[in-house]
This record gives sequence, C-alpha cells and structure tokens, in this order.
Amino acid sequence: MPSIKELITNMMPANTSVFVNPNARTLPIAPPQAQAAKVPKQFAGAVSRAAAHTGIPMDTVIRHFTAENGGVWDPTLRGRQDPNDFGVTQLNPLAVGAITGTGYKGAPDFFRQNFGRAFNPTSGDDQILGAAVYLNRLRQFDLPEAGIKKPTNKDVLLSYNLGARNYAASLQPNAPAEIVARRERYERLLKKHGIDLTNL
Repeated sequence: MPSIKELITNMMPANTSVFVNPNARTLPIAPPQAQAAKVPKQFAGAVSRAAAHTGIPMDTVIRHFTAENGGVWDPTLRGRQDPNDFGVTQLNPLAVGAITGTGYKGAPDFFRQNFGRAFNPTSGDDQILGAAVYLNRLRQFDLPEAGIKKPTNKDVLLSYNLGARNYAASLQPNAPAEIVARRERYERLLKKHGIDLTNL
C-alpha cells in the first residue's frame, strides 16, 4: 500500500515537493465523490495551467474534465456523450472553432493569443488548455451575450456542455423541457464527480 506522501505526490503537478507531517493522524477514507480528484502525471502541468487560466479551483477543473472524459485521460477518446466530442476534455468542433477563430468570421485565434502557438487537436495538453480558453470565452463573451451578465463558475461549467445560449435559455421560466433536462442531467453528472455547484 502506498504511503500518504506517495498518494499526495501522485496528485500534484510535476516538480512540486510534498511535506507530510509524520505525526498527523490518519483520517477515515471519504466516499469516492469526496476524494481528491486525480489527473495522470503527464497532464498535471496542463491542468494546473488551465486552472490558473480560468480562475476555477484546480480540484474543480480536474473533476470537470473527469466528468467529461469518464476518467479516460486519452487524447484519442471519441464521443463519450456526443459522437463529435473528442479527447481528454471532450471538445467538439464548435468549441474548437470558438477557441481558434475558425468558422467565426473575423474572430481571433484565442488559443494562439493565450499560448503563443497554434492549437493541436491531437495533443492532450492542448485539449486541456483549449478547454480553458473555451471556459474563459464562455465567461467573458458568450454568456454575457446570452444575457448572463456576471457569470459564476457554475454558469461557466454548465454552459461548457450546453453552450451559452442553450444554458441561458434553460434558466428561463418558459424554457423548452429538452434543454432543461439536458442542463439537469449535466448538473447530476458534475455532482456525481464531486463538484459542489452551490459553492462555485
């Protein structure tokens, strides 16, 4: 059985040291949804950058991406919920267009502006950083344009799956039942992965 230090080290970004107090008492094991979120070491640096880039706590970012990829951190993963979704963050072609400016007349290449290079859709790191760019785009542009003037982290995470317009529409009293059901299903998925939507 690995030591506490080994367990914590496996959850930390690369090149981070860990100090464990040898006199600390052991706490009972929490249920799965309350345990610390995990990310494979090869993606830890990108996830750390994504959390810093979005301002969303790293544990929440990891849980969000895990909810999207079902715990399969594989850049070649296809279609967990939608056949067009791909990679470790299950981006879709519309999201890629939004972050690279392709398909949006006159739109900037946000990925290049933020990271100084072109987006590589086959790179797990770029999928993670691209998802961070998309989350920021939702917060800064798409959600305010859809009528949510001061988006919370909850708004941003839920609109990742629905898109800004569908998410905003799902909050209206006369919202189509299908859109409300999609939002509620995604809320349940995030909660299942330990994201407390009430405290975001």
